[in-house]
Amino acid sequence: MKYFYSAVILGVLLEKFVLVQTICGKGNDCIFHDWLEWESCTGACGSQSQKRQREFCCPDAVEPKDFPHCLANCSLPNDEAHVGSQKRNCLHCFHGHNYGANTCKCDPGYKGKCCEDLVKCSDNPCKHGTCTDTNATFVCNCDRGYTGVDCDTPITCSDTPCQNGGTCTNQGGSFRCTCPNTHKGNVCQTAITCSDTPCQNGGTCTNQGGSFRCTCPNTHKGNVCQTVKSCTDSPCQNNGHCINTGLAGFSCMCPYTHTGVVCETVTKCTDLPCAHGTCTDTSTGFTCVCDTRFTGHLCDRRIQCTANPCVHGTCSLLPSGYNCHCEEKYTGNKCESPIRCTSSPCQNGLCSDSPTGYNCACDVKHTGSKCDTLVQCSSSPCVHGTCADTSSGFNCTCAPRYVGVKCDALKTCSSNPCQHGTCTNTPAGFKCTCDARYTGMTCDTLITCTASPCQHGTCTDTPAGFVCACENLYTGDRCDRPRTCSSHPCVHGACSDTASGFKCSCDATYTGMVCDTLITCASSPCEHGTCTDSPTGFVCTCGSSYAGIKCETVLVTDEESELLLPEWFPYLEYVLLSLASLIGLMALGCLCLKCCQVFGAKNDDDDDDDDDDADEDDNLRKYRRDSIFPLDHQDSVYPRDRPKPKVFNKRIGMEF
Repeated sequence: MKYFYSAVILGVLLEKFVLVQTICGKGNDCIFHDWLEWESCTGACGSQSQKRQREFCCPDAVEPKDFPHCLANCSLPNDEAHVGSQKRNCLHCFHGHNYGANTCKCDPGYKGKCCEDLVKCSDNPCKHGTCTDTNATFVCNCDRGYTGVDCDTPITCSDTPCQNGGTCTNQGGSFRCTCPNTHKGNVCQTAITCSDTPCQNGGTCTNQGGSFRCTCPNTHKGNVCQTVKSCTDSPCQNNGHCINTGLAGFSCMCPYTHTGVVCETVTKCTDLPCAHGTCTDTSTGFTCVCDTRFTGHLCDRRIQCTANPCVHGTCSLLPSGYNCHCEEKYTGNKCESPIRCTSSPCQNGLCSDSPTGYNCACDVKHTGSKCDTLVQCSSSPCVHGTCADTSSGFNCTCAPRYVGVKCDALKTCSSNPCQHGTCTNTPAGFKCTCDARYTGMTCDTLITCTASPCQHGTCTDTPAGFVCACENLYTGDRCDRPRTCSSHPCVHGACSDTASGFKCSCDATYTGMVCDTLITCASSPCEHGTCTDSPTGFVCTCGSSYAGIKCETVLVTDEESELLLPEWFPYLEYVLLSLASLIGLMALGCLCLKCCQVFGAKNDDDDDDDDDDADEDDNLRKYRRDSIFPLDHQDSVYPRDRPKPKVFNKRIGMEF
């Protein structure tokens, strides 16, 4: 089998050729391929040159792989027809472009065979203007009607006013210049210096006279490092092989001894070159000490499987060596070392060392010798709940009174199970005493009006639960407690507690169970007068003989100044009348006795009795019934519809 190799420098035999990953055909003859493109023209003006190269095949068995040995083994003479690279003279214009094969057309402001020299005022560059030398070059102050770097162009809109290679674009009645990367200004008249940061892609700028020079990185070229290099620029150093990558430029395949974009850096241990081994830095690079199963400069090739290399495991044969598959509790290249807890073998549990290795105490969701197997619902892990398998293992949905990964622990009040209530711990777990509007084991269910919670009131459902509008005599969230005077129910009146709740004695202008209703003229409150409604209740305008809030009081005149007696006095009247009748009968009896005495039927000893009877008759005559009137204290004692005397409600003199 043969591979492509490429020569780099004409006349110098390479000690080692770069391997090109293209397989050659069979046979021992060298095969030369087409020439690659000519590289850039470099060198001082007058001695510039450029080179090109081509690839050729060399048998794989040839050692060493240098140009003479390859040619010899291919039976080819070492002559000009069988070379890998060529060189020729060329002309590179530093500040301009080629005008023919050996002629440069210089950019404005430059002169010389290679456009390498700056034009100065001593060269009389200004054709129609005055010249001023600067550090970079010269500047022409053009005469009126002329433009251009040399003031040699009459100004017109179509006469290319842009200087120094600028591109002109008409804009209305004027123009706009797009300047090259070496100049700036409205007509590209000012040379750019390093202060303008002209170098692109990380290039380093150095001022030179009135201009600048860019030192480009390894990946770019051009006067401002604007162009990505390609393989024709031979960017890869230290025998690196270049591959063109299209728009991205190129890529270098470096030998193991070097690294970097263009293989410019000696490989060190910091570059981690040893794939399976230990690295040591040396004066010329690094050295790898390989692991037991690997070999090669970079420890990247496996050693073949030998006789029973795996102490506690099985050996697998591979094309390039062997590999040991260790038993569960062993490790090492040859499975010779017991695994200890220091290597953290237990993935989801606690580890303890033993003479034969380690033991794992797994967490509740894992099992296996390394706690690396998820427990599934098939093993019924949920003690008091339902199980569901997930990507992270089983998941238990616990019964209401249980908690824990496996639902194996009773809930307590410490877990705050009662959502809307107070919690009490019991031997059987927690117990919730729910707030008035909630029910359920954990007080998580809103009570609604369908449960008829309002005992003495009307119910309304809200997002926060039922709300009771209580009857006047009841209070509480459920209208289940009789109201008392402590809740101040009487709005306009005095309150007194009763066995069934409370009772209100309303102010004169209010009525209702809780004295919250103004009395109006519609209820005819004025007994002896006219009524007028007001914002604070009715107002009575009483007749001339009446007074009081309701005109219920009779005014007393001088003619009606009799003594008024208590309203219970009529009953006394009846008693006295009865007593008077009895006394009358007794007097009549005494009179009869007197008669008897006259006619001899009675002794004179009874004269005193007769005097007494006469006195009693006088008292009876003095009794004035018409001057006794009852007082209207309460309708139940003296009905309201009974005719009243003129001075009925007046109390003059002593009240009984």
